[in-house]
Amino acid sequence: AGLSGCCAARTLADHGLPVQLFEKSRGAGGRMSARRTEQFTIDHGAPAFTARDERFRRYVRSWEQQGLVRNWRGRFVLLDADGRETELHARRRMVAIPGMSSLCQRLVQELPVRTETRIVQLQQQGSQWRLQDEQQQWSGPFDQVVLALPGPQADALLSTAGLTTAAVVPEYQSCWTLLAASPHLSSADWVQAEFPDGLIQRISRCQTRPGYAGPEGEQLAVAASFAWSKEQRETTAEDAGHRLINSLQQIRVFRGLSDWTWKAHHWRYALPGIGDPHVISGVLLRLGSLGLQLCGDWTMADGRSSCAAESAWLSGQAAAGRILCGLQLVKRRQRGLLWDSEP
Repeated sequence: AGLSGCCAARTLADHGLPVQLFEKSRGAGGRMSARRTEQFTIDHGAPAFTARDERFRRYVRSWEQQGLVRNWRGRFVLLDADGRETELHARRRMVAIPGMSSLCQRLVQELPVRTETRIVQLQQQGSQWRLQDEQQQWSGPFDQVVLALPGPQADALLSTAGLTTAAVVPEYQSCWTLLAASPHLSSADWVQAEFPDGLIQRISRCQTRPGYAGPEGEQLAVAASFAWSKEQRETTAEDAGHRLINSLQQIRVFRGLSDWTWKAHHWRYALPGIGDPHVISGVLLRLGSLGLQLCGDWTMADGRSSCAAESAWLSGQAAAGRILCGLQLVKRRQRGLLWDSEP
């Protein structure tokens, strides 16, 4: 579960509902995952996030007061092909402490999470649902199922129950990311740089983040451009990594560094395209009537927010809200406070 699924689970649990999470990897995080080894302490998904929507900002302020997140201070710049810098003045970039995945882990703390469990089939059983994993083990039945997955993966899982998102899933852009570490520090005086052209679109110097407690030297998360990543979608991690490390070493502030350790990671579903909010809402309502909820930044991808973390959070809250509203309607009907207008 990424931020959207963790948010939905925490919201439902805080309202007294029992929840069960299934996570295909070793821990919660999704695109807020990090690599922690002897060589790397790098957030290779989302190195930071911003908060623009007031609903999300309220939670961020609370997390900041609790010490869960901190403001990433420093110079954020745009570098052109000649190495000229332009200061980027934007909203505060926030980071989770000690790493981005720790926010997701805190949200699901004390909640039941079955890790390394990939759900491969949905089966309707009356008004409830059963789930089958890769080991052919069944779980459930559950009154509600929340699919916190990228659109294509959610559509594939829905198809096992004869359902579909009706082709509302937006096209995704993939992204190759290089995790690069050197025991030496560069001469860079910025914490993050964006590049308007070329193979690399962004470099984050993770050792400059607040709360960093990893190896000395440079700890870089290098995001390739979407255009290049699309061209290299089917290449191997080794080949993509070689291209990225070579490109990195051509940048002036990194030319003199040696002893690089690196690893490449491919985010196949890095950024969703813009969808039609009215069509997506219709699909969410239709599936919701069956006890199925969808969440993830793609369900909010209407162009109003460029912050994936914020969109993911809002989508998780929305999914939980639909379930809670449905339960309230059922309770009111049972108490005779609502009735159908037709006999």
